[in-house]
Amino acid sequence: MYPLRFDNLFHVVNAMEDEGSYALAAYFYLYLSHHFGNDIWLYTRAANAFYQAGRYDTAVSYISLVNRLRPSVASYLIAGRCWLALGEIRIALEQYKQAKEILDYGSACVNNRCDV
Repeated sequence: MYPLRFDNLFHVVNAMEDEGSYALAAYFYLYLSHHFGNDIWLYTRAANAFYQAGRYDTAVSYISLVNRLRPSVASYLIAGRCWLALGEIRIALEQYKQAKEILDYGSACVNNRCDV
């Protein structure tokens, strides 16, 4: 495998997003995840790209996986936007509250539980 293959492919995928090819970019993020690892980060990128493409259900499935494994402010905000776009205001608000909880108490406090 070429040493900079991931970097080169990643730059191509970013260019796809810049050109508005969000769905295609999302699938390439999943390809990169499958072949190179770093699933959490690449699933987050894919979910955001699916959201931008209007594929809210698909975005929710990937970002929900991220939030179960390693939630972050960014992942909860993406989830909130997706649920809001799907018309699920109550679920969207819960996602935004989770993001705020991380900001208020740090990443160790999520889902109403603090691991100190």
